[in-house]
Amino acid sequence: MLSGLTALLIPALLGGMALFAALRGVDAYGALCAGARDGLRVVKDILPPLAVLLTAVAMLRASGALDALAAALSPALRATLLQLKEHGLRTDSVYQCHRLNNFCGSWIHHCGWYPDAKIRLWPTGHAQWHGTIHEELIHDQCPNTVTLKGDLLHYSFYSIDEMTLRHRRYYLLAAQAAHDAGRKATMTAVVLKPLWAFLRGYVLLGGFLDGHAGYLVCRMNAHYTFMKYATLREMTKKSQSSTKKQDIQQ
Repeated sequence: MLSGLTALLIPALLGGMALFAALRGVDAYGALCAGARDGLRVVKDILPPLAVLLTAVAMLRASGALDALAAALSPALRATLLQLKEHGLRTDSVYQCHRLNNFCGSWIHHCGWYPDAKIRLWPTGHAQWHGTIHEELIHDQCPNTVTLKGDLLHYSFYSIDEMTLRHRRYYLLAAQAAHDAGRKATMTAVVLKPLWAFLRGYVLLGGFLDGHAGYLVCRMNAHYTFMKYATLREMTKKSQSSTKKQDIQQ
């Protein structure tokens, strides 16, 4: 299983090790490891008082086999972090970087996937995560956001099957959250929202420039949108049917 991923795993591992070394001795900052698959997420200080930006994560599936390393540093981002460590970090700021996502071996520069700005470094205890599906970092105590030069190389999906499974988990959560909030999906939304999602990503946001991979990303995003609204519509109809049955029984 690992032989086909060796070329991806080794650079990612080395990038993570380089980052640990680059930020050694920085005391004020916390670390985030996010984007771990199968629900694994670590948001904590990794090695207090050492504060690091962890970008290489070993994933273990239920079988116990090593699955993937989530991300690696581009040379430009590594150089930026080394300069940041040399000149010091600001305690009133959070630091974000652009995430360049990889889909089935291709880097996606369009489709709405790039620049995918993510906050990955902040003062310990000065920020909190909120949300259940796509979490948002609240950092009211740090009003300034500094964008680091360079890209965080994120290996998002190694196969279409993997993307399909993750999308299923997300659209079920999204539909349930919308249903709990009292929102409904019309048939028009079920039909037109996915079409718009595809046209927006593939045409307006330049997904066609990413070739076949860009087409697949936009198509999969459209399918996610369709399933989210179709599931929400199904939930609404079931809820209405249950309510009618209760009214009849009463």
